Amino acid sequence: MLRDYKELKVWKKAYRLVLEVYKATDTFPKTELYGLTSQMRRASLSIPSNIAEGYRRTHMAEYLQFLSMAMGSAAELETQWMLAKDLGYVNEAVYASVYSNIGEVIKMITGLMNSLKKEAGKVKIAAVLLFLALTLPSTLSPLPCLASGAGTTAAPFLKVAMSPRAIAMGGAFSALADDSGAVFVNPAGLAQFDKQEVGLGFTSYFQDAKMGNLSYAGNLADKRFGLGATFMNVGGIERRGASDALGTVPELGAFSSNDLAVSLAYAKKDAFPNFLDKLDAGFGLKFIRSAIDTDSAFALAVDAGVIYHASERVNFSMALANLGSKMKFDSESDPLPFSLRAGMLYKPQPRLNFVAELNQYFVDEKFYPSAGAEYWFRDSFALRGGYKFGYDSANLGLEVGLSLGFGLKVSGLGVDYAYLPFGDLGNVHRFGFWMQF
Repeated sequence: MLRDYKELKVWKKAYRLVLEVYKATDTFPKTELYGLTSQMRRASLSIPSNIAEGYRRTHMAEYLQFLSMAMGSAAELETQWMLAKDLGYVNEAVYASVYSNIGEVIKMITGLMNSLKKEAGKVKIAAVLLFLALTLPSTLSPLPCLASGAGTTAAPFLKVAMSPRAIAMGGAFSALADDSGAVFVNPAGLAQFDKQEVGLGFTSYFQDAKMGNLSYAGNLADKRFGLGATFMNVGGIERRGASDALGTVPELGAFSSNDLAVSLAYAKKDAFPNFLDKLDAGFGLKFIRSAIDTDSAFALAVDAGVIYHASERVNFSMALANLGSKMKFDSESDPLPFSLRAGMLYKPQPRLNFVAELNQYFVDEKFYPSAGAEYWFRDSFALRGGYKFGYDSANLGLEVGLSLGFGLKVSGLGVDYAYLPFGDLGNVHRFGFWMQF
């Protein structure tokens, strides 16, 4: 590892070239002092200066950018040197020597840039291998558990996808996550857009269950953050007493259950530039309250996620959710539905998104692969579809897991809709509204 830019061979060569150019231009006509002489000296000095400044940068992309500027200055100097010869300002011997040195500097800069790009490629490959190493065990090990869960979790409403847009694509949203709904799925997604956004969603489920959410994404002191709130209410639950001697169970009215989760998330673009370019990261804190009749319980949890932009067309993601304390009702306590999801986005064209995701719940040992797609017409109307596997064990039919929907946006305002069939239980319609400003 070199300790200083002055140890770089290309910098040494470029610095000697500056001295040659200054010496050669001393013989130029005085009329060129503020013309060709000044331009050639500036171009030559720019080469080692940009190499040195790039070396001092900690971000690989910035280093390459400064080397690119050095390359541009070398090409500029080469053109000016050819003009000086044609104007008769230098003899053949001096021209040949300097011209050769310019060519060598260009070759050395090109070699350094190629070397740095290969190094960056190796880091990206290592990151992808790490991604596969982390996700492959969770992909393979839970397969026997598709039929039934192995444990009971508290606050099961946390498993439900909040965003109608995400629901319509089978819930596979962690690698896309480019709206305020990212606060519920993958907080790293908040770093993918810089506008403020407010989102609102509502669903009326079967069996008198209602669910809604509110989300916000914005900036605070140059930091990207998000807020989210989710509630669920199930009313009309019959309260029954103990059976009498005749086996009759008296009805004692009805009660309801209420759940609430409030999230605060923070995200940063290019969070780890010294480790890997184009890796966004996010972190969230979550407060959860559940109430059944007159009893209630509380819990705290954390969410975290990353999105790696492998190219303009491909994203990889990983997100964990609901890692936190247990919820205790009376003497019994249950863990939260801790999960880990790994996702991928493929964007063959700007208006078309293909998404896929693997979602593993560890407590109840549920595994849900999902996939979906979204296509925008003229950036104002979108059609969406997806499928979430793993529901077949409920014997409700193959249509369970299918999802469809659309989106409409005009002048910073948008409406999203998602449709989910649940067999004999009925169909679910989820609506969402959002505003960007």
